[in-house]
Amino acid sequence: MNIMRLAEEKLDAMKDRLSTEKFAVYPFGMEGKAVKSLLEVQYGISPVLLLDNGLAKRYPDRIHSVEILKKPQYQDVIVLIASDLVEIFNDLRDQLYAVHSREKCIDLFLESYKELSQSNMIVVEKSGSL
Repeated sequence: MNIMRLAEEKLDAMKDRLSTEKFAVYPFGMEGKAVKSLLEVQYGISPVLLLDNGLAKRYPDRIHSVEILKKPQYQDVIVLIASDLVEIFNDLRDQLYAVHSREKCIDLFLESYKELSQSNMIVVEKSGSL
């Protein structure tokens, strides 16, 4: 399944919350940018924060480290996790969960990650058995 379709389905399922809650997009790579665009164009919502630990150093006026979530005014923000990269899957989430409640995080591409990680395991098993 197309990963942006996964994001759209999850956002549609929480349509009622979109108008009443504050959202952040994390990380702000290619998928994060697409999620931000989807929020703005399809739902008329601008995220209150764009989060990316790497990009925060280059663009501190627009993009923030997850550390900003420690501030009281951001404790209720819902973080939309917008990455399915197998290589950094756990690191991204560990950094986020160290400063923000898991209950306040929505993993938009978890199903895609599971499919990708299973595909990678199959490739490793096949290449290892040759």
